[in-house]
Amino acid sequence: MNKQKWIICFCLLMIVIVPLVSLNAFSDEYVDELIENALEQSSNNNTKAREYFDRVLEIEPNNIKALYGKGSVLLLGNDLDSSFEYFDKVLEIEPNNVSALVNKGVVLGQKKQFDESLIFLNKAIEIEPNNTNALMNKAVLFLTQKKN
Repeated sequence: MNKQKWIICFCLLMIVIVPLVSLNAFSDEYVDELIENALEQSSNNNTKAREYFDRVLEIEPNNIKALYGKGSVLLLGNDLDSSFEYFDKVLEIEPNNVSALVNKGVVLGQKKQFDESLIFLNKAIEIEPNNTNALMNKAVLFLTQKKN
């Protein structure tokens, strides 16, 4: 093979192979960037945040941050059933994820399923006894129960 053909082959190889090999490195950064964008949007634009979380979940269906984030955004939008499903998915992957346990408890409390709610809040407190979010939501649950 003469020098010119070798250079052309090498250049083609670099154009085709290098991007394929480095795709995984870029996808991790891309996923992190999508999650960061989603978190920034979650406080003021639930639709945009959901879109970012959906993009992450297309790439990494078991991404804990994206599953939890999507569940949280759905909870903020009062889509209780859908948010519950996302927190459930988180707990299938990480059974002791305290944040998902708390939010499942919150969803159940909002659905007035107080006994079931208490089970998840107590499990979160058992794992992290000083978790203020779990303790606060348990107190809110008791106050809500008292009113009903």
